[in-house]
Amino acid sequence: MTIAHKKLDHFGDTDFSQYFTVSLEDGNIIVIKHKKAANDERMIEAISFAAGNQALSILEKEPRQKFQVLLDLRKLGRKITKPPTTKTEGGFVEILSNEQIDKLAFLTVSSFLNVMTFMMGGALGKKGKIKGFKDEVKAKKWLKEA
Repeated sequence: MTIAHKKLDHFGDTDFSQYFTVSLEDGNIIVIKHKKAANDERMIEAISFAAGNQALSILEKEPRQKFQVLLDLRKLGRKITKPPTTKTEGGFVEILSNEQIDKLAFLTVSSFLNVMTFMMGGALGKKGKIKGFKDEVKAKKWLKEA
């Protein structure tokens, strides 16, 4: 299976590590942790795709394995007050709609985003597989449940 990666040529040597990290925990939980918010919509789009590309690279290494995703948006605070645009959500939609992803937990301090997670699950055909949390321990416990 080949996964398409979004090219980010127009951002040159941008160091996206100041905005997020992507890691693999417990063998099957992909953790995408945002460190700070960007103000420019083009940069938000690039961050979405750069994080998505790193997560997709993990999926490519184990094409038959199922993964869970923990998307930590707590450092963004309450800045998320409207639904993401088609451009800014692109990298994450590619991850969420991937058949290797079983469940996704959002960590956020935004009540708005917790409501949005329920709607996203239905829209992506993953009802009950996407859930918002404010507590990391509870989110990881839910991801590990069968």
